[in-house]
Amino acid sequence: MAYATKDDIVTLYSETALYVADRDGDGLPDEAAISRALSGASSEIDSFLGVRYPVPLPHVTDLVMQMTVDMALYRLASSNDVLTDEHRRRYEDAIAHLKRLGKMNIL
Repeated sequence: MAYATKDDIVTLYSETALYVADRDGDGLPDEAAISRALSGASSEIDSFLGVRYPVPLPHVTDLVMQMTVDMALYRLASSNDVLTDEHRRRYEDAIAHLKRLGKMNIL
């Protein structure tokens, strides 16, 4: 189960953020690539939180959705060779936060 959707990406960052998912250069995001990235990011989140909490999470908070989006955009950008420092920073911030959450008992 993905913790975010394509619509969440658009809501948070606008349609232009999906340029990282243009796999064939036609100017349109590849829906399958977006789904894979969101699913992969969600699984990565589960790998950090699953050490302390039951996963998949029964309720997706705004924070988890935001981290999923940032991690998915990082995955899309890095696999499409358009990775920016901003993508990397957001991804690294999400991972650092997940590591802290995995050690706490707050969810």
